[in-house]
Amino acid sequence: MASPSPLKIVIVGGSLSALMQAITLHQQGHTIQILEQSPTPTPPSHMAGVSIGPDVLAFLSRYDRVSHIPLGIPATQLQTVDHAGQPQPFLRIQRTMTSWDALYFRLRANYDGLASDYIPNPPGALPTFPDESPSEAQARARYDYGQRVIDISEIPSTGKLAIVTESTTSNNNTKIITTHTADLVLGADGPRSIVRQLFLPPSPQSATTTTTTNNENHRKYAGYLAWRGIIHESQVPPTTLSLFSSNMTYNIRKHPTHGSHIIVYHIPGPNGSIAPGTRYLNLCWYQNVAEEDLPTLMTDIHGVRHHTTVPRGLVPARIWDSQRTLAKRVIDFPEPYMELLRMIDAPFLHLITDYPPMGKTWFLDVRIRRRCMRG
Repeated sequence: MASPSPLKIVIVGGSLSALMQAITLHQQGHTIQILEQSPTPTPPSHMAGVSIGPDVLAFLSRYDRVSHIPLGIPATQLQTVDHAGQPQPFLRIQRTMTSWDALYFRLRANYDGLASDYIPNPPGALPTFPDESPSEAQARARYDYGQRVIDISEIPSTGKLAIVTESTTSNNNTKIITTHTADLVLGADGPRSIVRQLFLPPSPQSATTTTTTNNENHRKYAGYLAWRGIIHESQVPPTTLSLFSSNMTYNIRKHPTHGSHIIVYHIPGPNGSIAPGTRYLNLCWYQNVAEEDLPTLMTDIHGVRHHTTVPRGLVPARIWDSQRTLAKRVIDFPEPYMELLRMIDAPFLHLITDYPPMGKTWFLDVRIRRRCMRG
């Protein structure tokens, strides 16, 4: 349904939530510009597993115009595997298991018509207005990469906003500064949000923690992190593979200092293939870790300390070897999980953080107090 008053909307950040907002608003007739700071046209492959729940399925049923291409693999039950190697089902479910990449490229195909190995022939833009051509509709959907937002301000007497970006694609030290205008700005720029930095006051606790700085407003380490990896199913012995087929398989291990929760499920293989023999097993191991241990774990093979994610291939071998030893001797995961952990040579590591609820909101230096409206 077309909006009676179409707006120019800038969305800061170009990941999954940004794209879902962009698709929804574009089909209402608004002009959308996504500003993504990544210096490449598409982000590096995440190959992280994603469980598609009812809300996203409802979104896709309404907006996905490439639904004839399978998105993922059905999972029909939650189960665990005991120390005897036997599955123990405990809940019937209906979930679609996919990968971050498969969902991202599907959303791009529906938003700005990006062709990819996942969606080779994306549909043309869908006009919203009776007299709008597909090319005019396409012009209302922009995805501008290499644009880091550094400031947002009001343009006096216009009711519009100025969004200032610096380029991240320059080959030299000179940054190209660009000013964009919009009627509305949406922040979808992830855990180190520039929007949060601009519109929320610094956290008084930020100077006293090792994982939060004054530029990362109110973000706190949640007390655990995630080790993630994928294994091509052709490498997995058939007996082990059969345990994890068509299921989400959990195991929770209680421990005073290393409490853990591991989950395994299938995700699409390269280019979104869901044919048996071409898929991946996705493993995610959530582990409680003391904050003082993070500097060692979050430092990569080049000595670089990462804030949120140590990418695949950059986790030091000695760190991963130590983790697998811990998984066997201390946490005591059952053998099917250990078998998969031994097969993962290049995990990536993700720090889990939370944003505590805010009592006040700031907008253009004006504090807004939340009030409960009663009828």
